[in-house]
Amino acid sequence: MQPERAHRLRHQLIHDGYCHIPSVAPRVLIDGIREISDALAENLPEEEKWRRRLQGSLIEVGQIEELVPLIILPAAIGVLADLGFPKPKFFSGYIISKPPDVAPALFWHQDGITWGEQISYTEIPTQFFLMYYLIDTNPQNGCLRVIPGSHLHRHRLHGLPPAHTDEIQEADETHPALRPDPDESNVAVKAGDLIIGDARILHSAHPNHSDQRRTVITLWFCPTYDELPESLQAIYGRKREKPDIWSDASWNQLKPLLAAYDGVAQPAASNRIPDERMA
Repeated sequence: MQPERAHRLRHQLIHDGYCHIPSVAPRVLIDGIREISDALAENLPEEEKWRRRLQGSLIEVGQIEELVPLIILPAAIGVLADLGFPKPKFFSGYIISKPPDVAPALFWHQDGITWGEQISYTEIPTQFFLMYYLIDTNPQNGCLRVIPGSHLHRHRLHGLPPAHTDEIQEADETHPALRPDPDESNVAVKAGDLIIGDARILHSAHPNHSDQRRTVITLWFCPTYDELPESLQAIYGRKREKPDIWSDASWNQLKPLLAAYDGVAQPAASNRIPDERMA
């Protein structure tokens, strides 16, 4: 990546909370993962589909060997290095898939979990999402939308209930958590593009009114894991073992990228609500 472009993207990521890099994942990889992911989402129990209707499926990628090539994708790791994060560590990810025609909007939320720690009120990023949409997305079929700068500055949407509470999980289209916001920016992408976002940014997604399932693979990384306080390393670096059905080759490819902590520090307390320290 040209230095000027890398500087511009890093500035956007740090100050706006997200950036978009076209054509990072090869189409053949995306198409193969879409076939696997959509089948997994289609086969979920109906009760689970209803319970997750606002989010879409939440299928953990940690047990799906076929997703390893996307998690370790050299082009994406290279992008992070160009942006100034040469040692990222992976800790979790999800297949988030919404069916056609009937999928409502995703509620506004942010995914910061360490708001009790002073580092969460600085520009220093502790947790990024790397998103790969498996089809081209736009406001009609459920593209991402964000509130730029909301990872650092208080916004009225911070007054909504946190993600995963019953109130927000059961919201309908009249609830403020599901409605458009005048400050939102749409992030329409092509399949295989990469979106990098600060976990603290307020984000949502439009409803899917198309005739095609809309699936995104969301991968969670700590871009500066080795520099984090041990109490935060302990949150993200839980012990992992090779799944029994995985090949040694896949595990040996993924293992060096995993966040791993073997110290004695207690994990920092989980806290999803920013306090008065947010400007």
